[in-house]
Amino acid sequence: LVRKFSNDLKVLRLELYQANENAVNKDILVLKTKIKDLEARNKVLESKLTEQDDLSELMNDAVAKIKQDNEAMLKSELKAVVETVNKIKQDHKLMLQEELKSNLIENTNKMVDDLKTKIESVNSKTYADVAKNLLKIPHSQGFPTEEFVLLLKPLGKDKSDYHSNKNLITRALTSKGNALRIASISRVFGGSVKIITANETDFAAIKVLLESMQDITDAFEITRAQKRKPQVIVYNIDKTIQAEELLEGLLQKNCFLHDANNVPIVKIEFPIQARNKESRHWVVTIDPSIFKDLWLKQGLYFSWSRVRFTEFIGIRQCRTCGAFCHTVKYCDERDKSPICENCSMLKTENHSCRVPKCKNCILANEKFKRN
Repeated sequence: LVRKFSNDLKVLRLELYQANENAVNKDILVLKTKIKDLEARNKVLESKLTEQDDLSELMNDAVAKIKQDNEAMLKSELKAVVETVNKIKQDHKLMLQEELKSNLIENTNKMVDDLKTKIESVNSKTYADVAKNLLKIPHSQGFPTEEFVLLLKPLGKDKSDYHSNKNLITRALTSKGNALRIASISRVFGGSVKIITANETDFAAIKVLLESMQDITDAFEITRAQKRKPQVIVYNIDKTIQAEELLEGLLQKNCFLHDANNVPIVKIEFPIQARNKESRHWVVTIDPSIFKDLWLKQGLYFSWSRVRFTEFIGIRQCRTCGAFCHTVKYCDERDKSPICENCSMLKTENHSCRVPKCKNCILANEKFKRN
């Protein structure tokens, strides 16, 4: 029995050894297969890595070559640009030198000719000639001094003649025997009389004196002449906008058009038709205190837009007599035929202008005794 078990044990040990050997052989085969596979993959990766290295070297060489070519090209272009600029500078310098030289020669010749002419004229002139020319030199007029103006406007149509009104007022002033200093008495169209004094004291004395005379106060309205307020013309306002709407819109968007008490210091005067039939220009009178501020703004806000404006200087000219400062309505000669605008002669049926003459120049020459 012991032998049997011993033999069985040997057989089992032999089988176990063979089984272990077979398992080890299998594992070795599997490992060898894996090693071969890994070696193959390693070779593939090594070949790819070699290709990448070659490609990287090729790229680096290409980039270096491109940089070198670009630098060479930029240097050549920069050199060409510098040469061109230098050439232009040289040409411009030569041209300026030639122009300066020609201008210098021309100015020198002109100065020499003028000097020769002056020397000849001085040598040929006598003392009498010089004195005669001095008489023709107009006297320069200084800045006008402040004037205090009293206006007397006739209340009735029977007082429309200036000369009779002037005589009436002059007699009234001289009848009191006071030493009144009056600078001048001049005409205002419509029969009105303008009395100008040099100071406020004389102005007040004359005003009080005239207001104390019943015949003068019954015939005339005595007022102080007010200075003209500045006006601006606001451009391109829709023709459907009326004066009240324009004033309200300007006051809402431009706060400086009110005074400290929130009272408007502007006045809408009248419209002027624009070239565009859909819009009009409006003339606006403003207070002198804001004229400078308004001028600096260079624009006014109205509704949802900004409108342009400029100073408006309205020059009145009569179509009947051709004089400035009044219209036909206040002309003393409104019942007469109108004169020609070109020659200042009365227009007739077959009128033809001979010599151009200005009515206002004629009046100014008569007033200042000039030719």
